Amino acid sequence: MRNTPKKIVLALSLMLTSGLAWAGESPPTTPSAITIGTNVVPVTGMCGGGFSQGQVATPGDVNTAQDNIVDAINNIYFNDWQPLYMNEQSKDRVANKTFMQALMMHMNAMAKAQQEARARLFETQNAQMPPSMPCAGKTCTGQTTLSQAVAGGAGALGMNNHISGYIPINHSADNNLVSKVSARQPLKTYATQCTEFASAREIAEGICPDPVSAKPNLDILGSTLLDMPPTGHDETHKTLDDQALHQLVDNLVQAPPVGKRHKDYYKTLAGQAEEGKMFSTRARISLSRTVLAQIAAMDTQNPGFGTDFAKSLNKKLIVPTPLAANASLMQALAWEDQATYGNRKWYQMIAKMSKAALAKERVILQAQQLQYQYIAFRQRTNIEALLATLLAEKTDAIQKQVNRDIIQNVSSGPAAKQ
Repeated sequence: MRNTPKKIVLALSLMLTSGLAWAGESPPTTPSAITIGTNVVPVTGMCGGGFSQGQVATPGDVNTAQDNIVDAINNIYFNDWQPLYMNEQSKDRVANKTFMQALMMHMNAMAKAQQEARARLFETQNAQMPPSMPCAGKTCTGQTTLSQAVAGGAGALGMNNHISGYIPINHSADNNLVSKVSARQPLKTYATQCTEFASAREIAEGICPDPVSAKPNLDILGSTLLDMPPTGHDETHKTLDDQALHQLVDNLVQAPPVGKRHKDYYKTLAGQAEEGKMFSTRARISLSRTVLAQIAAMDTQNPGFGTDFAKSLNKKLIVPTPLAANASLMQALAWEDQATYGNRKWYQMIAKMSKAALAKERVILQAQQLQYQYIAFRQRTNIEALLATLLAEKTDAIQKQVNRDIIQNVSSGPAAKQ
């Protein structure tokens, strides 16, 4: 405060000196004279260009101060704030990059997990077995057994079948050529009936002297050939059942005509012609016998066939009744009907299966349908053979009648009266 009067005097001296100097020159465009009472702001520090307190700032000093301020701001911006900002931005970019990498890794992991899940689902669906699919082991012989029982050499329609095949049919035909078995056919039928299949009533009436059979009248009942026992029934008297089927076929088909059995007879033309007719008759009888024998073979129980055929279905399928161990072909087919498309459990399993398993089931059912079509085809072949034979017999009978009419007309016609 002691220097205050001196400062006022100096300021006034400067203003007066400046006013005299300006008076000798042309005035500025926008004069701004400093008059008494004008506050002069002292500028100090770096922003004031190094001036100390008490000095008056000139326009050049102001410009210098502005430049210094700009330089200071630039220094703060470029040297302090910008590197810090760029550093923070770099950190953000690194963080964003790390986040994106983590996100992409997560998305890749999720995609891989989904792909693996789809692969597992595909494998699971492919591994799912339909109810009609047999197991994959070597002991799963059901379908093979069915094929053999139907179309194999020893099957019901095969030539090696022990009931309907070539050997038993040929044996029966060959015996009739060299023996008089056909002449004794009624006696043979009586003996078989009363010895093996006599009923209590027949014995009571005195028709048969032997004891009551375990299977009365089995050799003369049509149900023996056409009916089928329950799918789970194993025949106790299998030998007796087979014998009854054989005898029933013999009873349904007429006995072949007996040969003359005189060697000289076959040396004559008349004898050869007569025997030729017998050969033709024997052929017709053999055809009829073969057709009936094939039906009998389908109803004949086979040892172990049911056990093998039961393996043709999945173990998870709940079957109504277990198949008989020694089932016949007809029993096996009926059991398959009851166990699959005739069983509500089968439809419940079908509803839960995948598309792949359903496709497998469809292929299996189509294969089974082909087997049934084969059986139906063979049966139609038998029917057509019988119809053709019946037509031939009818034609032969008509021709014989025509021949007799011709002979009668010739013997009683105009030529005979001349």
